[in-house]
Order: sequence, then structure tokens, then C-alpha cells
Amino acid sequence: MNRLSIAAAVASLTLLAGCGSSTAPAQPPASEDALTTSAPPADAAATTTEAQQTEEAADDGPPTMPAEAKEQTEAGAEAFVDHYIDSFNYAFASANSEAMPVELSDARCQSCAGILGLIPETPKPGFTYLVVDDLRAVQSGESTIVSSDLTQSETAESAQQRGTAVFTLTWRDGWSVAEIQVEQAS
Repeated sequence: MNRLSIAAAVASLTLLAGCGSSTAPAQPPASEDALTTSAPPADAAATTTEAQQTEEAADDGPPTMPAEAKEQTEAGAEAFVDHYIDSFNYAFASANSEAMPVELSDARCQSCAGILGLIPETPKPGFTYLVVDDLRAVQSGESTIVSSDLTQSETAESAQQRGTAVFTLTWRDGWSVAEIQVEQAS
């Protein structure tokens, strides 16, 4: 993908983030901490311009969902989002959008479909494209909202970007992503 198509994919994800399958807006997380991100500490190491490498090679197969991610708890929701990102990173590294399990997201999730456009045509074994940190889950009506700090790794096509991701999950015999919202840090 060239820089323009990556930018377009990110823009489409940002635009689609507001599109949900529900007619009523999701309730915001209950705590203010779930809505804020903090700047890295002054003694934090500078980020490298090299792509992050996972400890496992991409040809080890797709990640297996951990047992905790199958629990209908806030910790289970956090583990599920972590698994969702691991699955996306595997699909990205293997350059195979079909490697992203369809059961992880609701069929009506437009923003979920939008991130599949970020998957490159050329495999990048061991590459980690998205990193989520500080996952925070809050029950909100029939949904669970999981927010996190998000880092998009630098690639030849785009610079490293940071922001906040908010995953809206629903439970129907297991977690499913209903919507993803991403706000880039300024």
C-alpha cells in the first residue's frame, strides 16, 4: 500500500468509527479515567523508527483465544480486545485478511471491516502493526466499552501514530466487536 492508500484507510476507519449498528448512541464509560490518556513519563525511552517485532514468528499460525477472553466479565472483555488486536496483527503480518476470524466482530461493524483495508499485500513476518496498552473495560447498558491507548507502528508508508481506541463489545454466547472508534492524539 502506498502512503495515500494507508492514509485513506486510516481516514475511513476514523470516519467509520462513528458508524455503529445501533440506532441509539452507546453510553460513555462511567469513569473519567476511561476517557483520558496520559502522556508518557519524562524518562520514557524514545520510540524507534524500526518496526516492532513479535516474539513469535507469523508462520506459527493464528493466535489462540485465551480462556479469560471467553468470560463475560470486564477482565474477559479486556482479554478479548487484546486477542482481537493479536488476531489483526497476525492477519497484517501474514498479509491475509481472511486470517482475521469473522466471529470476532459483528457482521454490521463497518469500522471492523474498515481496518481490514489496512492489511498489506506483502507479508511482514513478525511485524506488529497495532499495540494496545492500558485496557480499561466498563459495562454500559447491554454493551461493554473497552478503551485503550493505541500505537500504530511506523511502516514504509506511514509514520508512527498514537491515539485512543474505544471498542464497543456485545455478548452473545461470546464477545463480539460491535464498533471501533479511534481518536488520534494531537
